[in-house]
Amino acid sequence: MNVENYIPAICEYIYINKVTDNDYLLCNDVDKHYLHVGKDVYRILLLIDGEKDIAAIQKDYENKYNTIISSQTLYEFITQKLSPYGIIKDAKEKIQQVAKPSYLKLSFTIISEKRIKPIAHFFSFMFNPYIAWSLILLCLISTSILIVNNLDLYKTFNSQKYIALFILTITISVFFHEIGHAAAASSFGAKHRGIGGGFYFFSPVLYADVTDIWRLKKKQRIVVNVAGVYFEFIFISILIIISQFMNLEMLLMVSILVLTQTFYNLIPFIRSDGYWIVSDLLNSPNLMNESMKKVRNLFPKNKEKWNFHDYILFFYGVVTYLMIGSFLYYILIDNPNSIIYFPINVYKLFISVIKGNTTTFIQYGKLIPPLVFYIMCYNYIKTLIKRKKLVN
Repeated sequence: MNVENYIPAICEYIYINKVTDNDYLLCNDVDKHYLHVGKDVYRILLLIDGEKDIAAIQKDYENKYNTIISSQTLYEFITQKLSPYGIIKDAKEKIQQVAKPSYLKLSFTIISEKRIKPIAHFFSFMFNPYIAWSLILLCLISTSILIVNNLDLYKTFNSQKYIALFILTITISVFFHEIGHAAAASSFGAKHRGIGGGFYFFSPVLYADVTDIWRLKKKQRIVVNVAGVYFEFIFISILIIISQFMNLEMLLMVSILVLTQTFYNLIPFIRSDGYWIVSDLLNSPNLMNESMKKVRNLFPKNKEKWNFHDYILFFYGVVTYLMIGSFLYYILIDNPNSIIYFPINVYKLFISVIKGNTTTFIQYGKLIPPLVFYIMCYNYIKTLIKRKKLVN
């Protein structure tokens, strides 16, 4: 086959979203592929109209952008790089399946896209700016007053006594969290593909598949990412108000604990809502990798002039490295016994809970740092093995 006579065409359901001047997103809703490309690829895509052959596209590209590219290179790029993502019409290459996030394990679907759609549509009204800000302000004032007036409740809190209510409350709360993401996506016209479950750092989690929001504007993506905490905050605020009026101290304490977990999602240094909010603010889909790369390449041989965006990425990377370094210092230097005796401490706590002895959140909290350390070691070893396989 003469590659110069090949006439490529882009599928009609493909659209392009500009992220930055040098970064564009190819959106394929049908096959669920969202591919980030640079300015050069974007320019090539603009020349593919389903009528020009490779020779014509090559000539137009070289004349318009004063850049030399061979017909063979252009053909291989279109057929081998773009076709696997379902971008080119009538391509012979098999379309790749969408890979699940590496940090999410054993994921599965809980509520299908078909069933979540009417629920998300029902709650869309809550993203009217006047309604949203009124609800947030009302909940913020009421919950703040009630929490301040009951700060001493933790002294009488018994984790065994309230564990069932805590699990039930946090489960419903997290469900509303994911409904919030889906409802926000729906209100802006983006697709949502149901709610699923899985494990993140060995902890069970729920998630809403709203990958399609990448085609939305930056402000809209940020609203979708904040929507989970927004819905959860309203739900917990209602529980706190109910517990106060009905004098249910148990429900009040549990609600306050769940509320703490809710705002934990806004921390920007874990892959949760806060992380994706910062990612959207900076237009950096691979925020963690890009920011840490900025730190590692602080003094390159041919350093380009940094802009404000680069400095923010650098700052984020520095903070990330400092947090990792501080954690390793704490766990390896200040508290090495927590690693050595971790299995024994887990066993003792398990026996204590079984026997019905009083346990505190401090006891649970002491097990988290060594657990995170072991997870970090596991992921690091797994990465080394993958690199070794690639080299071999």
